[in-house]
Order: sequence, then C-alpha cells, then structure tokens
Amino acid sequence: MMVKRHGFLFGLLAVSITVYADVGEIAFAPRISPRNFRAPFTVAEGWGTFSQSIRDKQMQAKLEPKWGSLVVGQTTLDPGKVDMRKVVVTCDGKPLAAAVDMIENNAVVRLEAPVQLQENQELRLVLVPYEEETSNVKTEQFPSSRNKQ
Repeated sequence: MMVKRHGFLFGLLAVSITVYADVGEIAFAPRISPRNFRAPFTVAEGWGTFSQSIRDKQMQAKLEPKWGSLVVGQTTLDPGKVDMRKVVVTCDGKPLAAAVDMIENNAVVRLEAPVQLQENQELRLVLVPYEEETSNVKTEQFPSSRNKQ
C-alpha cells in the first residue's frame, strides 16, 4: 500500500490502494478474489467501501463513501488481462464524461471534471473492451445499497 501527499488510507493485505488526495486520484488493485471483491477504504476526509466485479469481459467498480467525502478525478483499476477501452461512469445514476486508457495493464479512468462524493453517494464505473458496445452494458451486478423511493 502506498499513500501519497495528503491521503491517509487503511489497507488490507488483500488490496493495494494508492491515494493522491489533493489531486483526486485513487487506485485499487485487489489481489484476493479480484473477480468479486469488496473492501473498506479510508481517506483523510472520510471512509467507505470499494467493490468490483469482473464477468464476461466486463468490469464494474463502485465507490461509496459512508462518512465524509472523497474527491475523485481519476481512478486506476486492475481489470486482469482484459484490455478495457470504453467506460461508462455514473454518480447516483447521472452520467459523467470520462475516458479510459490502458497503462501497464491498468485501466486509468479520467473524469472530465473531478466529482466530490458525499456520504451515501455512489460512483459507478463500467469498463468494456473496445469491441463491446457501452450502450449494452449491464449494471445490475451492483444493485444499489440505498433505498430509493
């Protein structure tokens, strides 16, 4: 686990987490059960949960602050050996402009504008290979943990 600049992070042996809190960068690289993973994270301004699922050449990841807040402008994920080239990002169901680049087998997702997640908000990322259509991505793998009325 590496913590950079003003970020403070709690990490488990099961996951490598890197945070550049002052510039909104966070990275996750689960090592135990990366195809179906969930773990807590903490930063100086809050804490929450991170989860990811990899199925049928599709990767889904979700960040949910449970207390405090978290600024996210870039997220780096490890999709295994799948070359992800398209991404759909939503915050509480609202689409966010984003792009993905593969750098050293990691998917680096850059948001057009950083977003500040408050407690109980959800940032969802769905990544697919270039040949897949993002209009057909399946997001039901991560049902909302909040009661929507």
